[in-house]
Amino acid sequence: MFRENLFTFPLIHPFRIMIPIQYIIKATDVAVAAEQTQTALEAGLRWIHLSMPEASDAEVLPVAEVLRKMCSEHNATFIIEDHLEVVKAVKADGAFLSAADLPVGKARMELGEEFLLATTVHDMEDVRRWRRESADYLWLIPDPEADALIVYADTLRQMYEEDIPTPVCAVVSSFSVAAAQEILATGVRGLALNGPLAGLDLGA
Repeated sequence: MFRENLFTFPLIHPFRIMIPIQYIIKATDVAVAAEQTQTALEAGLRWIHLSMPEASDAEVLPVAEVLRKMCSEHNATFIIEDHLEVVKAVKADGAFLSAADLPVGKARMELGEEFLLATTVHDMEDVRRWRRESADYLWLIPDPEADALIVYADTLRQMYEEDIPTPVCAVVSSFSVAAAQEILATGVRGLALNGPLAGLDLGA
């Protein structure tokens, strides 16, 4: 996975509007996870994020094996949340680090340079920290009480001023083209969809 190609993969394209979406799969059952992944891939999404942080490696492995194969068949990026041993076993494209005791630098030492690594940030202090540890992309999750669009815009402005080029994604629970365009206008590079694809609004 070439880091300079982050978020240039084929995207969902309602009415020729190109919007980068990482789709989060939380199902722990292999059949359900595969069905959700197939739906996402058929919709045109090309980035699948498997999130089973509370499961054991043994529970994650069979799900990851199936999703890795499906993503490979569709030329889609496949990211696993935590579970570095599973990341290596199925040759995922990278790992998203949600555990506080699993910093990017430590994961980089274990996985090497060939895997994408990402984590969550809430403010510029976090951004600076993970830049030093060479995160490949970041999920920016503002405080629930804050105006998210203002946080996105202010953070991306500061990143530009400090010459921090790390791509940033916003996490959303639902999708519409209008809302996505508003978020992307702040400088955010993509969306991580943490919600169902059913009823995905592609035209509003």
